[in-house]
Amino acid sequence: MKRLLVLVATFLIAIQLSAQNRELAFGVQVGFFPGLFENQTMNDYQGLIFPAGTEFKFDMHYSAISIRAFFDFTDGLFSFGYRTAVSKMTVTTTASGSSLSSDEDVSLSCIEFRGLWRHPFDLGFAKISPLVGVELAFLIDDTMSGVSLGKNSTDLSVLGGVELELRLSPHIVLRPGLTAAYVVTNRRDSSYYSGVSYVSSNGWFLEAFMGIAFPWRPAGTKEVPETEWL
Repeated sequence: MKRLLVLVATFLIAIQLSAQNRELAFGVQVGFFPGLFENQTMNDYQGLIFPAGTEFKFDMHYSAISIRAFFDFTDGLFSFGYRTAVSKMTVTTTASGSSLSSDEDVSLSCIEFRGLWRHPFDLGFAKISPLVGVELAFLIDDTMSGVSLGKNSTDLSVLGGVELELRLSPHIVLRPGLTAAYVVTNRRDSSYYSGVSYVSSNGWFLEAFMGIAFPWRPAGTKEVPETEWL
């Protein structure tokens, strides 16, 4: 409990320091992922499908959408969202130099948390912010052609991207952007590897998103001049 109070206090102090002559905001984002890619490398040590000891790979590709809520204090952004697949999954199995691909029905969804560093640069008519941070995605549903691929897994990703700020009024800002990420860990639970042994896994994804932010400024700070509106 003491650790939680210390973390909350530290977070509030950071917000207060960032808020001095800074703008705070909250809002929502809708993201489209034209490609999420995952690789799982395993070893058929029992010889169930391939000769015993053969390493084989599952390369998976699908599209998804996400909706998330966010809060930022100029140089930092935190978000919470829900992501779900919107396409079939293309699965390519590779072993001993040969590959076979197929499209499978998939039901996949996760809860995501993001923490990003962002720093706006003024372009005159808009602002542009580089984005760097991490994402934790908690898998809550992962089924392909009616067969569970393993639930209760957690993916850790490193993200980078860019975001524009297009101000419509003092209190409404459009935020389109792009992100790319490398999935550092996406090892599934033990049921996924039933009968084979885990070797390695990785992945990456691309996302285009549109957000709408509702800024506010602490008492005593200057309002945004009308010349910065679209």
